[in-house]
Amino acid sequence: MDSMNLSNIAWAFALVGCDHVPLFEVISASSLRMIKDFGAQELANIAWSFAKLALQYDPLLEALASSSVRRIDEFASQHISNTAWAFAAIDFLHAPLMPVIAASSILTIESFDPQGLAMTAWAFASLKVDHRPLLDAIAAASMRTIWQKVKYA
Repeated sequence: MDSMNLSNIAWAFALVGCDHVPLFEVISASSLRMIKDFGAQELANIAWSFAKLALQYDPLLEALASSSVRRIDEFASQHISNTAWAFAAIDFLHAPLMPVIAASSILTIESFDPQGLAMTAWAFASLKVDHRPLLDAIAAASMRTIWQKVKYA
């Protein structure tokens, strides 16, 4: 099975809330073996799936975080916010990942939708990572979105 199909299976089971532990153990082991083949979508989907089901497999999370750091330039805003949310949802602070997420978020903040802005802010707050430049960027983008809604309402 290729990396996209593996991440799609994890995503589908997480979406319906089915924490089939033997399946997720196989997904974890397979992900660790093929992580070098994962793109942004696969990294974000696997992280989100395990977090959604509150399954904390530290070696997998460490590998996902390290790969995300290396490939962050490939991440769209949704991948960034979902990855931030996933690590915060299971309270897994990977110190090198958060500044990289912050920097990438700041550079691409205009492409974040309101949910992505909120999820990213929540993730940093939940993990108690105080990154003022990121919070300032999220605040400014949020204000622009709010004013646009008011202006055209």
